Amino acid sequence: MGSQRVKRVLFLTLCGALLGGCGTFSTCPSPPQELVEAAEAPPISVPLGLETPDTADALKIPELAEPERPRKEEEGCLDAPPSYFPDRRPGAERENPPG
Repeated sequence: MGSQRVKRVLFLTLCGALLGGCGTFSTCPSPPQELVEAAEAPPISVPLGLETPDTADALKIPELAEPERPRKEEEGCLDAPPSYFPDRRPGAERENPPG
């Protein structure tokens, strides 16, 4: 009975470690086709008898005058947050503990 429990705990620990490591090998996924083919929507049409909303302070997105620069491999994905400590190597805090 104890041997089964140990095997189960080891199996679950191994699965957790493998699944936890999946994020370290992520690459930038391609954007969904809906985003690639997205077009600007026309302004809303207001039914008769209602007021048109004030769009004077609406967000204005400028046109892109030049093609988007390809991202380098070391720049990472725009979907992933940047490193909190960009100067440190991964695992460096374990080599030199504070104090």
